[in-house]
Amino acid sequence: MAGAQDDNEVYYSTDDGDSWDISDKTPSGNGPTYVVMADDFGESGRAYAATSGTGSAFSYTTDGGATWNQVGLFDTNITTILDLAVSPNYNQDDTLFMLTWGEEHSLWRSLNGGTRWERVFTSALANVDSINLVKLSPQYDNGNQVVFLAGSSNGNRATWKSTDNGQTFKRRSAPSSIDIWAVVNDTTLFIGSYDRINSLGLIYHTTNSGRNYSTPVVAGSQVLNSIALSPDYDEDETILIGNKDGWVYWSEDNDTSFEPLPPDAASPPLTGSITVAFDPDFSSNSTIYAASDTPDSDLYRFIIGKSTKWEGIDTTLPRDRAKPRMLKQVR
Repeated sequence: MAGAQDDNEVYYSTDDGDSWDISDKTPSGNGPTYVVMADDFGESGRAYAATSGTGSAFSYTTDGGATWNQVGLFDTNITTILDLAVSPNYNQDDTLFMLTWGEEHSLWRSLNGGTRWERVFTSALANVDSINLVKLSPQYDNGNQVVFLAGSSNGNRATWKSTDNGQTFKRRSAPSSIDIWAVVNDTTLFIGSYDRINSLGLIYHTTNSGRNYSTPVVAGSQVLNSIALSPDYDEDETILIGNKDGWVYWSEDNDTSFEPLPPDAASPPLTGSITVAFDPDFSSNSTIYAASDTPDSDLYRFIIGKSTKWEGIDTTLPRDRAKPRMLKQVR
C-alpha cells in the first residue's frame, strides 16, 4: 500500500502497513500529493501520483512506490537542451536520454525514438543542485543499462551512476569541476577540469565509478573544451584533448602524460575552442581531426608521426556565414 503527506513525500509499505519507507525517488512538486493505486497494485506495483506547486507533474511507479517518474501535466518550462545521449544500440532499442534546463534541470528518457518522454531525474530532488552532463556506457544494451550524470550536490561537484536505465542513481563526489568527460566502460571514465589558481588543464580518471580518482595529469594551461578516445582505445590507450585556446594534446599512454600536436609547437597551432576526433581507421592511418569555433576557420587534419602542421581540408566549403563547427565521433 502507499500513502502521501501534504508535500511530495510518499511512503510505501510492503507488510500491510506494519512499517513504512519513504520513496527513494519521490514525485516532483512542492505541494500536496495524491496517490491512487492501480487495481492490480499487488501484482504490478503500479500506482499514480498527482502533485501541485512548483515543478509538479503527473507521476507513476511500477515498483510499489519506491521510485516515481513524471509522464504528464508538467509545471516545468524547458528553455535549453543541455545534453543528449543516444543508446549505442539505438537501431534496436530506440533509447534516448535528454538533459534540459527550465526552472530546474531535468533528465528525460525516451524508449521509442523521442515519440514519448518521461522525466526520470531532476534537480528538484533532495541533494541535487544541478545536472550538466549525461552519457551512456559504450557497453549499454538491453541487459546492461548504465547511465552517468555530472553536476553538483550540496554545493560540491558530483557524478551519479545508474545501473537500471536511469530509474535510480547513486551519487559520488568528483575531484573538481567537470568541463569535459569520456566514458570508457561501466566503471571507467575520464574527466577534465581547469585549475584557475595554477592555470592548468587537468585530466583525472577513475576505474571504480568515481569512488576515487587518479592524481591529475596536466594537459596545457587553458580551459579544456573536448576529449575523444581512440576507436581502438582498449588496445592503444590513445586520448585526444582540445582546449579553448587553439591547442590539441594527445596521450598514447592512457593519460600518464599529454603532449601537444605538433610536438614542437611553441604557440597555439589553431585558434578558438577546439573539438577533436579520431579517424575511424586511426589504427592504420594515424589520422585525427580538429575543428574550431573561430568564424571562417577550416576543418583540420593531422597525421601523427608524419604531419608537421595542421592541414586545412575544407577550403571548398561556403564561407558566406560565420558559424561554429562541431565534430562528432561515435565510438
